[in-house]
Amino acid sequence: MNKSIGVALREQRELAGLSQSALSKKTGIPQQTISAWESDTNLPSIDACIKLADFYNVSIDYLLGVTDNSQRYPLNK
Repeated sequence: MNKSIGVALREQRELAGLSQSALSKKTGIPQQTISAWESDTNLPSIDACIKLADFYNVSIDYLLGVTDNSQRYPLNK
């Protein structure tokens, strides 16, 4: 799996049918920051990755490019 986090973030945003501006309004993340992440100019913090994984309902591993599988796995408690 060689997909960058920027590509994964852009794909998830587009699948959600959102512009960068709309995503910014829904998450409180500045549009310029989203743009920088999607262009792989900057990397999101761990906290931002968690926020976006929760927002898109995908695993952090998927956003980080560790796996092609976007499904979340339940925690064993």
